[in-house]
Amino acid sequence: MSILNLILNAAGGKVMEQVAQNFGLSKEQTTTAASSMIPALVKSFGKTMGSGQGMLQILEMMGNAKNEKFADDPESFEEEEMKNTGNNILGVLFGNNKDVSRNVAAHASKESGIDASILKKMLPVLATVALGTFSKKAKAENVMEGFAKNDSNSMSWISGMIDQDGDGQIWDDVLGMAKKFF
Repeated sequence: MSILNLILNAAGGKVMEQVAQNFGLSKEQTTTAASSMIPALVKSFGKTMGSGQGMLQILEMMGNAKNEKFADDPESFEEEEMKNTGNNILGVLFGNNKDVSRNVAAHASKESGIDASILKKMLPVLATVALGTFSKKAKAENVMEGFAKNDSNSMSWISGMIDQDGDGQIWDDVLGMAKKFF
């Protein structure tokens, strides 16, 4: 199952239902919007994990059980808490460049027909759900310790998460995701 599908189906699809409810959208609209924005998060996650400082920041966030909770129990999150956590995640993933977030939201707006101002507010929530999903999957597959040691199996795990078409190559996927936003 691709990372996009894992995120969209987190907690049996209840996460997307909760996100839809929080933003006054249908589940279909939310799924379309999320499907447009999540590839940028996945691409940035892979890129950030490739840098020493970025990897440490992501691992620290992945190790926080509270972040994992957002992917497990959507009713338990407080919108403000999730938004703040998501903004911190976006800061790490996008290098504190708010233009990247705006571009992601604008692109998703064109694809989904949903106003970009709503999608800018949704992006931090999706970032938190994505990180929680990554964290759960990494823990389930026992790769968290390997990340800290820069273990090749753990790094292969990242590649597998980014490899959207399953061809064993990530560069075509990364370039394909990047084309959508530039």
